[in-house]
Amino acid sequence: MANSSPFRNNTLFFTVCFLGVLYKAKEYFIDTLKQNFSASNAFDKAVLCIMAYADPKKFNDNSKVRLDNSYLSVSTSKNYHHFFPKAYLKRSKNDEYANALANMTLVDDYLNKRVIQDKEPKKYISDFQKENLDLEETLKSHFIHLSDFGIFENDYDLFLEKRASLLADEILKRI
Repeated sequence: MANSSPFRNNTLFFTVCFLGVLYKAKEYFIDTLKQNFSASNAFDKAVLCIMAYADPKKFNDNSKVRLDNSYLSVSTSKNYHHFFPKAYLKRSKNDEYANALANMTLVDDYLNKRVIQDKEPKKYISDFQKENLDLEETLKSHFIHLSDFGIFENDYDLFLEKRASLLADEILKRI
């Protein structure tokens, strides 16, 4: 008696189902990456590990960012930098998701607190471009693309969407 199951040898069906699950997973991760960052949240810690594993480089000279675990255990760490600074977003009246995980980068405390401060990305990235001829590669170590993330337009919504999507892809590579 022949097997009359409609799923017999139907690899296309299972491939489509799998791709649908991946799509839903990516959308879930994108949404989660847009939520408020917390150093005590397990998911956020896992994403921070992915960021640290990428060996992030300093924006000004492309050298390695020194990551200090004693700082990384609290959400107010000097190593955590809001790529679009919270104070800038507040002035722009676009601070609802200012503390989103997808807005966080790992930098050293000097750049974070003394150089970047609360400047708009367009300004501080333009300044770093003059110092660091490899800035495009530097930003890739932070899962950021210089050309199409809305940096020079100070477009936080575009940046958040693009960076969350890129980080979601990284998460999916690891599961």
